[in-house]
Amino acid sequence: MKDTEVKKEWKKFVSEGKVCFKEFCNKKTRKKQIPNAFTASRLLAPFFIIPAALCGNILLTGLFTCMFVLTDAADGFFARKYNATSEFGRKLDPITDKVFAGSLLIPLIISNPLMLINMLGEVVIALINTKSQLSNYKPKTLISGKIKTAFLYFTIALGYLNFVANITNSLNGLILTTAFIQALTASHYYCAYKQAEDEKKSESSLEEEKEITSDEEKEEVKELVKTNTREKEIEDYKDFRNEITYTPNIMEKPKVYELKK
Repeated sequence: MKDTEVKKEWKKFVSEGKVCFKEFCNKKTRKKQIPNAFTASRLLAPFFIIPAALCGNILLTGLFTCMFVLTDAADGFFARKYNATSEFGRKLDPITDKVFAGSLLIPLIISNPLMLINMLGEVVIALINTKSQLSNYKPKTLISGKIKTAFLYFTIALGYLNFVANITNSLNGLILTTAFIQALTASHYYCAYKQAEDEKKSESSLEEEKEITSDEEKEEVKELVKTNTREKEIEDYKDFRNEITYTPNIMEKPKVYELKK
């Protein structure tokens, strides 16, 4: 992926975001952007969850976490209610999900460095999906991705519970299990990306073959036209020669034969 293409897609994404913000500020079009507003609110999660967790306030951390989890449910509810799905929302949703998960994981990594594996797993999956998105392949959510997300959030919940109750051994086992599921999910998304890339290459090669065939057909038609034209010219020339050869000379006096008596 070239830097120019990445910059182009980023500028397009920012431009779409500005349009959505203007529509949200307008009372007439605000309903359409309510789902995107809930989605974008999860970008604020690190500024609330991380300080609360680092201060050791587990109750406040849990409240903030529940609040941002509810925004994930709310954006889907209002999108269906107002039929307000958009291309910008489809791009924004996975970004905010990764930011939200990261804001929950960072404090846990400090207390349990093994959870860094889960963070790296999320980064790898995000990079694969971003590359697919920039290549206009529009990656779809896989079943393995939903299972991975469920295991990840369950692991995070146990990670915060570990501050209160000593369940480190169970937590470490779940961390490794989640990491394994993340690896499977990453491989599935990568295979889907490669398949889409191969299909695009096949389509491009077919289009090139069609263009070549079309050019060859054009040349054949040109040659056929030239041949037919030449044959017609030859036939016309022959007809012309025949007319010259067999046309009687009207200036020539006819011979007069006298009958002998």
